[in-house]
Amino acid sequence: MKLQVITVQVDTREQRPLKFPENIQLINPQTRSPRLCKVKTETVKLAAGDYRLKEYPNHAVVERKGSIRELHTNLFTRDMGRQGRAFKKLAESCFCPYLLIEARPHDLLRVSQYNKNPDILASRLFQVAYKYHLQLVWMQRGSSVKTEIEMGRMIIHLLLGCPLQEEARTVHAGPVNDTVGCDVGRTTA
Repeated sequence: MKLQVITVQVDTREQRPLKFPENIQLINPQTRSPRLCKVKTETVKLAAGDYRLKEYPNHAVVERKGSIRELHTNLFTRDMGRQGRAFKKLAESCFCPYLLIEARPHDLLRVSQYNKNPDILASRLFQVAYKYHLQLVWMQRGSSVKTEIEMGRMIIHLLLGCPLQEEARTVHAGPVNDTVGCDVGRTTA
């Protein structure tokens, strides 16, 4: 049995890319049995966002914000216009646009040097999320390689949620095709 491959595409502008596991287990939506997939990464210039799967480029895309400080800069400085265009492009590029914020949700409401008025930042963030249909994901980057890889594993599952759900709907709504695990969405002859 050949090991299937999932390729995580990482934007060339990503300054501190996430780490990903070498392999990941997925559930085949048809048989509901586990399937081991090899994970590869490649650095490419993405039109929108920071992470997507090569096999499903229009399903889900993740835009990453590395801190509350970066989020504040993007939403309240002269960078606001550029970031608004980037969010719009992200929303138009895929079915499931995600905004990954590397922080804990309660960090958003904590006064800091870069977040003098937490309510204003929270208000702006949720308005932007609503306007561009962004799903917010909160994760804190780990202090060890192991926890960083776990974060990468979660992002892969997040990116696969959309195509796997589509496949499950197709399986239950119509004829079963020959796709399995990592090949979700592709039919084989």
